[in-house]
Amino acid sequence: MKLFLGLLVLSGSLFASQLKITSFTRLTQDVRDNVSEVCVKLENHTSDSAVLKFIADPGKRQGVTFQTAYADSDGAIKACQVLAIYGSRVEVQIHGSEIKDSRNI
Repeated sequence: MKLFLGLLVLSGSLFASQLKITSFTRLTQDVRDNVSEVCVKLENHTSDSAVLKFIADPGKRQGVTFQTAYADSDGAIKACQVLAIYGSRVEVQIHGSEIKDSRNI
C-alpha cells in the first residue's frame, strides 16, 4: 500500500503543470528603453488554455498584464508578451495558482 501511495505522489508531481520562461530580452540595445519581450512555455497543463499573469518588476512598480494563451499542436501552451520593464526582473504566473517562474534580464 505504501508503494502505491508513493507512486501516486510521484506521478502527480511528474504530470503537474510546468511553467518556464524561455526568453526575456530587451527589444533595443538602448538601456534607457524599457521595452522588453518575455516568452513562456506551459507544459502538462490540464486545459488547452491558460490565463497567464505577466508581472514587470515584481515587488516594485508591479506592472501587471494578463494574456489568455492556447495550446498548439504539440499540446504545449506558448506565449510572448511585450512589457515595460523599469528594473531587471519579470515574473510569470498561471492566474489563480501558485505555479510561476521568474527571471532577471
